[in-house]
Amino acid sequence: MSQLCKKVNNLIAEIKKGNTSAFKELHNITYNRLTVVALNYLYDPADVDDALNEAYLRIYKYIDSFDGSKDGYNWMCKIVQNAAYNLNSSRNVTAPVNNAENQGLFYEIDDSVLENSDLYMAIKTLNKREQELLYLKYWEDLSLSEIAKLKGAKKSTVHKQIAAVLKKIEKYLKNI
Repeated sequence: MSQLCKKVNNLIAEIKKGNTSAFKELHNITYNRLTVVALNYLYDPADVDDALNEAYLRIYKYIDSFDGSKDGYNWMCKIVQNAAYNLNSSRNVTAPVNNAENQGLFYEIDDSVLENSDLYMAIKTLNKREQELLYLKYWEDLSLSEIAKLKGAKKSTVHKQIAAVLKKIEKYLKNI
């Protein structure tokens, strides 16, 4: 688990104990990174503040139900992702994925934002094919069947390849 994830989990535990200043610290250490997450899911960058406000409200509302054995930062990212999707839907905004790059809807993640992220460094050690598999599975949220169809491969092959990539990342993270 990265240093950020450990810090987030510790802060969540403090918030659950009633430490109100811990929520402010949680906000301070995650805001910039969650802004990048929101920008990657929103069709209109002007909506980023609305999405983050909604996300932090949900985080605060559901913090007691968070399982402390899980990755708190990842949990927060999913909440931001869902808030962005809901905001896009409520505004009836759609953008075809194949045109998204041309419309400037996806933002490059600046290395300086993630430079201390162990997971980011682990992913950078992967080759382009391995990174693409992770991107399709976990960023685009495609099913194994959809990835297999895109890649012209069997579903079981894609499953094995993704499992192997995850093992590589796990090995990297254990060795740091």
